[in-house]
Parts: sequence; C-alpha cells; structure tokens
Amino acid sequence: EARLLARLDHPVLVRVTDYFVEPSGAAFLVMDYVAGETLQHKLEQPKLGYSISDVLGWLIQLCAALEYLHGYRDPATQQLHPVIHRDIKPLNIVLTPAGKVKLLDMGIARVALPGEVTARVARAVTEPFAPIEQYGAGTDQRSDLYALAVTAYVLLTRQLPPSALERVAQPADLKIRAVNRAVPAGLAGVIEKAMAPQAEARHPSVEALRRALELAWVAGERLEQ
Repeated sequence: EARLLARLDHPVLVRVTDYFVEPSGAAFLVMDYVAGETLQHKLEQPKLGYSISDVLGWLIQLCAALEYLHGYRDPATQQLHPVIHRDIKPLNIVLTPAGKVKLLDMGIARVALPGEVTARVARAVTEPFAPIEQYGAGTDQRSDLYALAVTAYVLLTRQLPPSALERVAQPADLKIRAVNRAVPAGLAGVIEKAMAPQAEARHPSVEALRRALELAWVAGERLEQ
C-alpha cells in the first residue's frame, strides 16, 4: 500500500515520496511539504473568511481527487485498485496561497479490491467525520463521500454534527438551512444526502456527488437571478 501511495499523482493530493519502518515496527510515510493553512484553522477564526461559493469550489476540487483515487489503475497492469482515503476532514485539507486545496494524510488509506470492502476498523481521529461502517463493518468508496459531506456541513454551519454512532442510535435530520439560510436548498439537499448514515442512501459514487453539486449550484444561481 505504501508503494501504491507513492505512485499516486494528482494536483490535489500531497505526494508521498518515501516510506520506512523503524525496528520498533512503527511505519512512516514521507510526504511533500505544503504551504498554506488548513480549513480547520479557517473554521477557528472568529470572523468567517470564506463564502459558500468558496466551499463549493473546494468540494469540487476534492471530488476530483477522490474520483482519481477511487478509479486508480495500476500503470503497469491497468488493474483497478480503488484507494479509499478514510480520513477526510478540515484538519487534513490545506488551502494554499494560490487558493487551491490539498488533501493530506493518507496514513489510514486502504486499497479496496473490486467487489470487496476493507474490513479493518479505522475511525477518523475526529469521530463526527467517520461513517458508521468505519467502526468495523467495512468501508468502500461511499465512506469518503460521507466524510466529505460532513466536512461541507461543518464549513457551512460552523457546527460539528453528532457522530455516526449517535445518529444511528438517535436518528435525526441534520438540516443545513436550519443553521445557515444562505445555503441554496438544492445544494444543502445534495450534501445532506451524502451524509446519510446508511451507505446505500448516499450517492453511488463521487462522480455522481460532484455532478449533483454542480447542478444544484447552477440551479441555485438561476433562482437568485
């Protein structure tokens, strides 16, 4: 997996340049340095320093990176090796001085073989961003959709939602517009669908999510005009 990560090449992904294992067994990835500030840092500022349009732009860039990861093929064999990031959250997204985003920390990324799901437990460090299947049932590409949608929810509302376990134990609708009425209804609906606790209720792929985001934004602009 470390060798595969070192072969990944996408403008939104931070490049893995090397890896090593210490005698103790601790494993490390060596990655390029990226200048900028994390989206978590922007969230923690007392004054909101970004717009809904900015958030949509970041989401589209991240969708492009996930489309690349989820559709990754070995350059030599052309065999499909989908890569699931499994730790998307504002702390792992850097906004560069040029206004581009970079997705960090492939440390718990896993390769999913076609027709199979990963079986290891791998919760994100910040639990609200981890879907319910990441607690042991097995993750697939739709797990990244959940984490990306929760990231969008947090950026648009500046609130953390309950964890996936809490949402399953006590089902409740999370309505973005109940917190931020400026978010177009169509855009809010797309994000809320991707945040569904059940994987099968989310969009079938990151490409489908990206298209839905783009259509919802265009529709929202037309309504405003």
